Amino acid sequence: MSRAKRVHHARTFGANGLEAHAGDAQAWLARDAGRYDIVFCDPPFATDPWPWLLPACAAHLAQRGLVYAESGHALDAPRGLTVVRADKAGHVHYHLLARAEDA
Repeated sequence: MSRAKRVHHARTFGANGLEAHAGDAQAWLARDAGRYDIVFCDPPFATDPWPWLLPACAAHLAQRGLVYAESGHALDAPRGLTVVRADKAGHVHYHLLARAEDA
């Protein structure tokens, strides 16, 4: 995604900053030290990265941060996270998770 599109999307929902990364999430999360207000996860539905992906995302959440995840099946919150909202639209299960102490 181009920088101009990221800036446009960020302004659309009032974000001061926006980062977009596409690629090997496990490698990126292992080397990243950032804290984020919201993390969006939409991996290919044929994969099942959730046992490591959700805890890794939780480790990068700012205080009161959220993880939004889309999956081909319903997800259970791992230790340390709680589901704030979850539903299904067509074949997509979507989830909004928060750190358990922030919920």
